Amino acid sequence: KLQFENGLDYYHFASTHSSYIDVLKKREVRRGPLEVKPWNPTETDPDAQGSFSLARGHAMMWSIHASRVYKLRPLNQDGKLLSTVQGQTREDKLKWMFRQRNLTIYPNLQIVDIGTLQLRTWRPLAPDKTEITSHCLAPVGESDEARRVRIRLYQDFFNP
Repeated sequence: KLQFENGLDYYHFASTHSSYIDVLKKREVRRGPLEVKPWNPTETDPDAQGSFSLARGHAMMWSIHASRVYKLRPLNQDGKLLSTVQGQTREDKLKWMFRQRNLTIYPNLQIVDIGTLQLRTWRPLAPDKTEITSHCLAPVGESDEARRVRIRLYQDFFNP
């Protein structure tokens, strides 16, 4: 139940992913701070974040990446492929491509596209035990550098 709810709750991040935040803080010393400003509802683009409540318990949320996080997306590591995609894709679709997205499909499936694309399922085993399986997905033929970044982002988030 918590996995399903957390996948749709922006506010769970700070309390649930504190070890990931610690990793980011350590890297901040080396790279400089992420270009993130506090949220101000009067200045925010109405499309910057939001959610869809879909039929039968399905839901989706999205938000726009901080500019440095956006640059770390695996697609940005392959300049040739990025140029091709940008040349063949309308601006409004590109905007959606680079957003963070989390699609939750009731009762036990999430497609998470934040730093990396993940397919996540969960299965209750007992009242106090749940099995969660998460797969990091990547396109066939992805460049070595993009794959390295993709795996690193996945490891950073789940393994600190």
